[in-house]
Amino acid sequence: MNFGMYSDIGNYVIQDLVNLANKAQLSDRAVLGMLEALAKDEMYAEAMDTVVRERVFAQLGVYIGDEYGTI
Repeated sequence: MNFGMYSDIGNYVIQDLVNLANKAQLSDRAVLGMLEALAKDEMYAEAMDTVVRERVFAQLGVYIGDEYGTI
Protein backbone atom coordinates (compact mmCIF):
# COMPACT_ATOMS: atom_id res chain seq x y z
CA MET A 1 0.00 0.00 0.00
CA ASN A 2 1.10 3.55 -0.61
CA PHE A 3 1.09 5.40 2.68
CA GLY A 4 2.36 8.63 1.17
CA MET A 5 5.99 8.07 2.06
CA TYR A 6 8.58 9.43 -0.38
CA SER A 7 10.14 6.04 -1.10
CA ASP A 8 9.11 2.43 -1.54
CA ILE A 9 11.27 1.53 1.44
CA GLY A 10 9.40 4.10 3.53
CA ASN A 11 6.06 2.59 2.52
CA TYR A 12 7.35 -0.91 3.41
CA VAL A 13 8.47 0.33 6.83
CA ILE A 14 5.07 1.88 7.47
CA GLN A 15 3.33 -1.32 6.33
CA ASP A 16 5.45 -3.25 8.83
CA LEU A 17 4.43 -0.77 11.52
CA VAL A 18 0.75 -1.27 10.63
CA ASN A 19 1.18 -5.06 10.67
CA LEU A 20 2.82 -4.89 14.10
CA ALA A 21 0.14 -2.57 15.42
CA ASN A 22 -2.58 -4.96 14.28
CA LYS A 23 -0.86 -8.06 15.60
CA ALA A 24 0.01 -6.52 18.98
CA GLN A 25 -3.28 -4.57 19.18
CA LEU A 26 -1.40 -1.36 19.89
CA SER A 27 -3.29 1.75 20.91
CA ASP A 28 -3.57 4.68 18.54
CA ARG A 29 -1.28 6.67 20.86
CA ALA A 30 1.36 3.94 20.68
CA VAL A 31 1.19 3.97 16.89
CA LEU A 32 1.45 7.74 16.87
CA GLY A 33 4.52 7.51 19.09
CA MET A 34 6.09 5.04 16.69
CA LEU A 35 5.41 7.38 13.77
CA GLU A 36 6.95 10.27 15.71
CA ALA A 37 10.04 8.23 16.50
CA LEU A 38 10.36 7.13 12.90
CA ALA A 39 10.02 10.72 11.67
CA LYS A 40 13.12 11.70 13.66
CA ASP A 41 15.18 9.73 11.13
CA GLU A 42 15.88 11.93 8.12
CA MET A 43 15.10 9.02 5.78
CA TYR A 44 11.55 8.79 7.15
CA ALA A 45 10.92 12.42 8.11
CA GLU A 46 7.53 12.44 6.36
CA ALA A 47 6.18 9.71 8.68
CA MET A 48 4.29 12.42 10.61
CA ASP A 49 2.83 14.05 7.50
CA THR A 50 -0.95 14.24 7.58
CA VAL A 51 -1.43 11.95 4.60
CA VAL A 52 0.75 9.24 6.15
CA ARG A 53 -1.03 9.42 9.51
CA GLU A 54 -4.45 9.37 7.84
CA ARG A 55 -3.59 6.33 5.75
CA VAL A 56 -2.05 4.47 8.69
CA PHE A 57 -5.04 5.05 10.93
CA ALA A 58 -7.48 4.27 8.11
CA GLN A 59 -5.66 0.96 7.62
CA LEU A 60 -6.01 0.33 11.35
CA GLY A 61 -9.69 1.29 11.34
CA VAL A 62 -9.18 4.24 13.70
CA TYR A 63 -11.26 7.37 13.23
CA ILE A 64 -9.07 10.46 13.05
CA GLY A 65 -10.64 13.09 15.25
CA ASP A 66 -7.90 15.68 15.42
CA GLU A 67 -4.77 16.79 13.65
CA TYR A 68 -2.62 14.13 15.28
CA GLY A 69 -4.71 11.15 14.26
CA THR A 70 -5.95 10.22 17.71
CA ILE A 71 -9.54 9.41 18.48
